[in-house]
Amino acid sequence: MSEKNKTIMRKPASLMDAYGITAKMQKEIILIAVVTLIIAGLYGFMYCMETSVTQQDLKRPDYSEDERQLSFTVTDQDGKEINTDIIIAPLEYSEENIEQAFDEAVEALDTAMLKDNPDLDNITCDLNLPSYLEGYPFSIQWFCEDYDVVDYNGKVNNVGFSDGEEKEVFLYAVLKYQGWIREKEYKITVKQPDYSDESVREKRVKALIDEAAQTGLNEEYVHLPEEIDGKQVSYEKKPDWNSVLVIILLGFAAVATVILGDKKKKENAANKRAKELKRDYSEMIHKLALLMGAGMTVRMAWEHIVKDYREKLKEKRIQKKYVYEEMTETYYQLNSGVSEINAYTQFGARCDTKEYLKFSSLIVQNLRKGSKEIVKLLELEAIDAFEERKNMAKKYGEEAGTKMLFPMIVMLVVVMGIIMLPAVMAFSV
Repeated sequence: MSEKNKTIMRKPASLMDAYGITAKMQKEIILIAVVTLIIAGLYGFMYCMETSVTQQDLKRPDYSEDERQLSFTVTDQDGKEINTDIIIAPLEYSEENIEQAFDEAVEALDTAMLKDNPDLDNITCDLNLPSYLEGYPFSIQWFCEDYDVVDYNGKVNNVGFSDGEEKEVFLYAVLKYQGWIREKEYKITVKQPDYSDESVREKRVKALIDEAAQTGLNEEYVHLPEEIDGKQVSYEKKPDWNSVLVIILLGFAAVATVILGDKKKKENAANKRAKELKRDYSEMIHKLALLMGAGMTVRMAWEHIVKDYREKLKEKRIQKKYVYEEMTETYYQLNSGVSEINAYTQFGARCDTKEYLKFSSLIVQNLRKGSKEIVKLLELEAIDAFEERKNMAKKYGEEAGTKMLFPMIVMLVVVMGIIMLPAVMAFSV
């Protein structure tokens, strides 16, 4: 071997080189590993600091925090170790400091509930009615004197208020903590919103139209307002483009279904054709071998089989079969002047299975080389084809049994229901 054609074998410099990891990838892997170790170290340090034990004293979670579970290994003076989990409950208020905590929570609630409103005497937009306060362990329940004005979730229904209209409403907040309860009453004055705000204006228009739609239910027509807040309004029905889009999408879906259905139908037809060709192969080749064994040439035997098939088909004694239809096509080709070699070759190509391709090659080889063993070869092929047909029959029988399994299970369930239902009903009675 020349030096030019020699293959140079080089031992990988490292394991990463052996697996195709480039230098850039190595740097990225190292960076990820370092960052992971740093984060793991920081977390471990913080966790150890958080759960550290000093003279057997553990710090409890704050009042508003959840209980904490810590895992410990307890070692006695004899060196015996016991693994245990300790649940640390959060701090609880005592009778001395619970009132102060309530006062602080109520003071924070006074500000939080207003949301975007300036004060209790000028409520023009929604309130914030929280069920808890950040930093406090109290649960809060809200009650309203008039839920039509202020909802349970703080929504203020004032879009229908006219100029100068206002309503006084009482809100009640109940703060609970274990056995302690603190109630706070709020007297609020709900006024009309700022109608110059576009969002408020939109809500008011919708509210007035909804009100008009809900009145006069005994009248045939709904009378929509012609004027809102001194301004003339007109109405234009919006086109239902969503329905149009749905119809278009359904049309596309229908087209796709038709295309896929047609494709599936063609696939099923092709599979059915291939199965029928394989099933009738042994019958066809057995007839051909029998006639050629009686002294006929291939063409004479072929013509005899086709004419017999056409006669039986005309008398409606048999149905159409793919293999004999293809043989008929070949017969017409021979009569129209196509050479026997081309006609039989095209016959195998049209059938397009390994059995017929092998058969056509045997016939073509006989025509080209004049083999005297063609009849014996066809007889052997007929025997093999018959064995193959028996195997196919067994396979189809197994498939039929499998398909019958589900209906049998359904019948079993129905029979069990018929038997069990009267018994269950009698037991219930």
